[in-house]
Formats: sequence, C-alpha cells, structure tokens
Amino acid sequence: MLATLISGVTVSLSILALGSLMSLNSAIINTIAPVSVQKELFKLEDWYYQREISVDEFTRRLEESNKNSNSIFNNLKSTIIFTFTPFFLFNLRYNSFNFENKKIFKLNNLISLIDLIIQLKLLFDPNLNKSRKILIFACLSKYLYKIIFNLTFNKIHYGLNKSVQTTYIADRLTTEEMDNIDNENQKEFDTQQERIKEIKELNKSIKDLKDSNNNNTNNNNLIDIVTLNIKLILKKTIPPYEVIKIKFKRFIRETILCFKYDYSKTLIKNSKILYIITTLSWPILGEFFANKFLKNFKKLSEFLNQYIVNTPDQQTFAKNLIGCFAVSILKDFINLFITIQQVKAFKNLDIATDIIVN
Repeated sequence: MLATLISGVTVSLSILALGSLMSLNSAIINTIAPVSVQKELFKLEDWYYQREISVDEFTRRLEESNKNSNSIFNNLKSTIIFTFTPFFLFNLRYNSFNFENKKIFKLNNLISLIDLIIQLKLLFDPNLNKSRKILIFACLSKYLYKIIFNLTFNKIHYGLNKSVQTTYIADRLTTEEMDNIDNENQKEFDTQQERIKEIKELNKSIKDLKDSNNNNTNNNNLIDIVTLNIKLILKKTIPPYEVIKIKFKRFIRETILCFKYDYSKTLIKNSKILYIITTLSWPILGEFFANKFLKNFKKLSEFLNQYIVNTPDQQTFAKNLIGCFAVSILKDFINLFITIQQVKAFKNLDIATDIIVN
C-alpha cells in the first residue's frame, strides 16, 4: 500500500514537473519565435498552435493523431521540444570545448566537434528552410562569440586577475613555464636597460656635437647631428628585437591561457540560482532589446531581407536572436565593470594594509 502511494506521488510529481517545464518552454519559445517560424522549425501540425482550442478538443485531436505513426512521432517530438528548451539555452551559454584538461579530445570535446561539423553541414544544405538556418547560424555564432570573448574580455580579465592574484595565475603554470617566464622578464629588463644606456649615449653625443658646432661652422657636424637624431628617434620608437620576441611569446602564452580558462569568473562568484534565472530570462531580455533598439533599425532590416530572411516573422526571429547576443555582450561589459571595481577595492585594501603595517 505504501509503495503504491509513493509511486503514485512520484508519478504525479513527475507529471507536474514535466507540465511545468513544457509550460515554461512554450512561453520561452513564443517569446523569441513567432508561430509561423515555430512551424518551420519544428514541423508540428497546425492545431498545436491554436491557442483558442479547448482542452477536450485538443485531447480528441491528440487521440486521433496517435492512430497515425507519423503523428505519434510528432507528439513525442513536441514533448521533447517543449520540455528541453532550457537545456538548449544552457548549452548556448556553456563553453562546449574544454581545454583545461590536457586530454583535449575527451568525450565532451568530441561531441562538440561532431555537433559543430553537423551544424556547418546543415547550414549549407539547400533544402533546409530559412528559419532552421537562422537557428543553426545562431548556434554556430556561439563558437565565434567565444573566440571573440577570449581575445577581448577574457584577456582584460586575465590582466586584472594578474594585477591582484599573481599566485592564482602562477598556480595554473608548470614550474618549467614559471622559470621560463622569470628568465624572459629578466632578459627583457636587461635589454631595456641596455637600450636606455644607448639612448643616453646618443643624447650625449648629440649635445657634444651641438656644442662643437657652435664654435665651428663645418657642415659635417650638422650631418652627424641629423644622423644621430634619426638614430635616437628610431631607438626611442622601435623596441629591441629581443623585447619584441619576448612580448610576442608572452602574447601567445597568455592567449592560450585565456582559451583554456575563463578568468571572468575568478573575482565574481555567481550563484547557480542566479545562473539559472539569467539563462531563463535571456530570451525575454533579448526580445525586449530587439523591440526597443532593433525593430526600427532600417539598415539591419534591409540586410536581413536581402541575405537571410524571406518573411517578416523570420526577420523578427532573427532580430530576437541578435538581441539575445547583444544582451550577452552587455552582460560581459557589466561583469567587466564589476571586476574593475573589485580590483580597485583589492588594491585599496593592500595600500591600507601596508600603511597599517608600516
């Protein structure tokens, strides 16, 4: 009896959870994609989208459609679509390729690579409808966005972290890499000191020639002064070759680190609940941004009409997706601002600590 009761409660809770997910997902999909676009995306029967249909009529049509094997598949497909939309959104935010582990081709990276290849193949499929191509392009944009993020925002976050958490950066490097960095830094310092010495000697030589020229009207001195001034300008403006080589190696090393680790999360600790809330509200914010800033953007509309979309609803869908990515970029700027404030606070704390100690 107790087992029956527990199983009944479990089934009821599962159905309730499934129903809640489907309701939430339906709201998310309706926010970002007009009905005509949903039909092209999911290829479901028209009566799925009749909002005025009664529950009895919906049930009757569902029972009738279940007699057809294709309709059964459509019903299963609709359940999957309207249940797993949040997981699709989480996947868009998740960095699929993970290089933190030296085993680069582990399972999730292999799956991401296969997914990327399939999406690229579908993107160039002439038989694929426009709405699906727009969605695939948005999914592919995730990878492009991540590359741009790592080369811009993440590099800035790396520099900010390095200024206040040098040990944190050092912990992610091997002993050999740390030794190489120390040697590079010392070599760069020595080279720059040598360059400073050369500049001082040139300044002295120019001064001596000018003093000599005041007492002698020989043109050779004037030519020497011009030649030395050109050398001085070149010495001041062009770094030594060794310094250029060291800086290039440092740039490559830091870029690789930025592709391996997300430094934007080290000073800002986001809770899992906040992550879920922001992910689920992402389409709503994207649609709001599109309505406020992109709806009357004529140049964008002309571009979309000429190269990407065929109908006004497809244009709305594309603009909503662009709005979602715009919201992501705005989020990155906000995170960067908060990180900068955190770094300033850390530095002020260090200064205050030094004053107290001294």
